Amino acid sequence: MQRILFDIGANTGQYTDANADKYDQVILVDANPALCEVLRKKYQSQKSKYIVENVLVSNETSATFYVSSTADTISTAAVRWVTDSRFTGSQKWVPSAQPIPCMSLDALIAKYGIPAYIKIDVEGYEYNVLRSLTVGGAPLAFEWAEELLDEVVLSVQYLAEVPLRYTRFAVQMEDAYRHEPDPKAYMNAVELITYLQKTLRPARKSLWGMIHCRG
Repeated sequence: MQRILFDIGANTGQYTDANADKYDQVILVDANPALCEVLRKKYQSQKSKYIVENVLVSNETSATFYVSSTADTISTAAVRWVTDSRFTGSQKWVPSAQPIPCMSLDALIAKYGIPAYIKIDVEGYEYNVLRSLTVGGAPLAFEWAEELLDEVVLSVQYLAEVPLRYTRFAVQMEDAYRHEPDPKAYMNAVELITYLQKTLRPARKSLWGMIHCRG
């Protein structure tokens, strides 16, 4: 059976480049048309392994995608990221000039098969992406930012509920693309939420990282 990686919010492929050796196929997904063109050119010699999808992974049927004109890493479909994040005031966004089709994680799985791993880094839109997943149970990691603590908690609660029933969670500070948490670092959903609520201060808008999730 093929090992497939879903790289949701692929940007220019940094996470894929660090981890592609562990997978037979990589599905790189980004809502930014310009970045998808970069990805297609970058991986054009290995089209059977690297497949690029220019869609917004979402629980919605339509959404506005805001493209940052100052930093391609912070484009987003999350209005809160534009109006009340650590980048608000110092960065600028404009609505995408072309409509971006929406596609659920369930639909991606139906199209490509159950992935061995799902990485989600979509600048404040993670909760919406996760709510589009109701099948599979693949290990995954999603980005968190402390100014969106309420949505991070909702994300963990959603993953822990039926039908997904993720049971183990580990917190990673900042980004290290090949990071694998120590097995002893995993905790259940209640323990993780308690830790996050004690550690994070939304008004500070400073800390961020990934949350790793296992069934």
